[in-house]
Amino acid sequence: MASCARALTLAGALGLTACAGPSEILPSGWDAVISLAPTLTAETNRQLAPSSDPASDDILLTQALNAGLVLTSETERRLLTGELGLTAAYFEGSDSRAGTGRLDPRASIGAVVRRSGLELSANASVDLSSTDQTQEDDTGITDVNATQITGSQELGLFYRFNPRHAMNLELSNRTITFDEDIDGLSPTRTIGASAEWDHALSEISTLTYASGLRFFASDNDTTTRSQVLDLSVSLSSDRTPRHTVRLGGGVSLVRTGQSVAGVRDQDFDLGFTGNVGFDYRLSAISAGFDFNQSVEPSNAGELQAFSRASGRMSYEINDRESLSASASYTRRSPLSGDDDTLDTFSIGPNYALALDRQTDLSVGYLFRMERDDDGTGLGHRVFLSLEHRLD
Repeated sequence: MASCARALTLAGALGLTACAGPSEILPSGWDAVISLAPTLTAETNRQLAPSSDPASDDILLTQALNAGLVLTSETERRLLTGELGLTAAYFEGSDSRAGTGRLDPRASIGAVVRRSGLELSANASVDLSSTDQTQEDDTGITDVNATQITGSQELGLFYRFNPRHAMNLELSNRTITFDEDIDGLSPTRTIGASAEWDHALSEISTLTYASGLRFFASDNDTTTRSQVLDLSVSLSSDRTPRHTVRLGGGVSLVRTGQSVAGVRDQDFDLGFTGNVGFDYRLSAISAGFDFNQSVEPSNAGELQAFSRASGRMSYEINDRESLSASASYTRRSPLSGDDDTLDTFSIGPNYALALDRQTDLSVGYLFRMERDDDGTGLGHRVFLSLEHRLD
């Protein structure tokens, strides 16, 4: 009853009414979780403009509410999931977005069917988000208040032949469009097919051979069509109950055709890919590091070399409190040459407190840096968030 009283109090504060958990009113076999997360954010230089740009002195205050509904139904042989979400935000301050608001919806569905050694999966999602968030480590175009619409669909098949060997096949389709024409941003579509073969070398180590074929298309001032063949080998090993190590490498063979004003050009590139990572776990402390190098689609209208290094550490103070810190560095550049390179870096701590089983409070800080051909921009972000879940 105390949990229901807190739910009623929060719902009443939001102008809603509730008398029972969402799972109690669903058909048998279904579970639901409703989450409500108001967030206050203050940041300087949201656009990460160089210090010579007057926009670097701007301050943005954001009041946001993130609401979500997750539905699940699971049996021994199948899993069904569905998610609906909405982020509402209002902006104040000296930034160009001050006095405006946004409503960004999202939705996804998924299904998994299991049989002896076999697992079939299907997923589809659509997400509407502001370009100042989605383009931070892609094109770096964050000075326009446009909407990016991302749709994706995946089909997967996993089969375990025996305790040492397994196969994973996947088909995917991803489209990105924008609600207005923006100089420097191109709608893209990527269709892919991939296959993986897992070979357990021992109880703690697995070797994975992977191959894939991707088709990339972008249409704007330049029409681009690319085909990519990905080949890689990776090794994952749980050296001890406390350590996990990952290591891999491969190549991406890229053929690109571009057409400008009826003139068509064709080019071939070779990109090297790889990954290195480890996780370390103790009773109260965990840490990890990952580095990935790959060839990825960009809304600049082309395939680009993408590098990402990230580190994280967390410490559980007690059953209710935890401290964490994370850092991330990304670099995007054309497959040939160093022009139009974008480097981003961020680092910051976070404190989380569980007020009760359904309510979490978190406060954090993030230092951000971006460097491109126009110069280097620095920014700071602090936030306070309260999340409450009804189940």
